Amino acid sequence: MNPEPCEIGALTEAQRSWLRYRDAFAAFAQTLAPDQVNAVKARLTQYRAKELDDMWGSIEEQLAS
Repeated sequence: MNPEPCEIGALTEAQRSWLRYRDAFAAFAQTLAPDQVNAVKARLTQYRAKELDDMWGSIEEQLAS
């Protein structure tokens, strides 16, 4: 499946929004545990990567059926 340019643009904007969320959450976490900011960002990024992978798998399954 080759995404259309408008779909790529929508995904890019969604990712930019997610990065803003991640950075805002990390800034909040820094007030609680300053030495854990990088770990928080890494964990959130791992969750996001899995979320995207799961979504892509669901899309592929729907297209195959």
